[in-house]
Amino acid sequence: METDDGRRFALHSDAGLVLEEGSYIVAKVGPLLARIDCGEGIPREMISFNRL
Repeated sequence: METDDGRRFALHSDAGLVLEEGSYIVAKVGPLLARIDCGEGIPREMISFNRL
């Protein structure tokens, strides 16, 4: 995921969120406690989200 200011995050969620490239969401994130590799970017746990 990339923010509007260009920061890249690697988000993990058990919610099953599927996004198309270019989609927008507002997400509440926290530290990633699971020891998994979520890809390139700053690792974070996605706590909740809303589609825009």
